Amino acid sequence: MKTVERHRLRDNEIAEGLHRAGEMWEQNSRPIVQAAGVVVLVGVLALGYWWWQHQRLEQASALLAEARSIASAPLKTPPPAAIPGEPAPPAPVPSPGAFDTEAARRDAALKQYEAAAAAYPSTSAGLEARLHAATAVAFSPLQARPQPWPRDAGLIVVVDGVPSDWIAALPAVTSSSA
Repeated sequence: MKTVERHRLRDNEIAEGLHRAGEMWEQNSRPIVQAAGVVVLVGVLALGYWWWQHQRLEQASALLAEARSIASAPLKTPPPAAIPGEPAPPAPVPSPGAFDTEAARRDAALKQYEAAAAAYPSTSAGLEARLHAATAVAFSPLQARPQPWPRDAGLIVVVDGVPSDWIAALPAVTSSSA
C-alpha cells in the first residue's frame, strides 16, 4: 500500500466536514436562524395569499354557476289546447325552477350575473359574469329597460325595426369628421 493511499484512508472526510459545519454554525448561528425564519414567514404568507385567492375564486365560481343554471332553466310548458267535444287534457307537471316566460328567466339570470360580477369583480368568474350580463342584454328584445342595467352594456345598436321609446331617448353616438 502506498503512503498517499494510507494518508487518504486515515483522513475521515465526513468527520472533517461535520467539524467544519459545526464551526461555521458556532460563528454564524444567529444569521442562519434569522434567514430561515424569513424564508418560513415568506412561505406562510405566500400560502395564505394563495388560499385566500383560491377561496374567492371558488365562491365567485359558485355564484357564476348558479347564474348559468338560472339562464339555462327550462320554461314552463303551456297547457295543451282543448279539443272541443273531448275532455280537457291534463296540465303538464311544471319542472322545478321553470320560468313562465323567457323574459322572466333572462331577468332572473341578469340579476344573478350582476350579483356575481359585483361581489367578485377582479376574479375571472366575476369578469365572465359581467360579460354574460352584457350579452344577455345585447341579445334580447328590449321593449323595456332591463333592471339592473349591466355595467358594461353601454352600446345599443338597433339593427332592424323601430327602437323602443327608452332606446330612442338615449343620446345617439355619431361619428364626427375631424
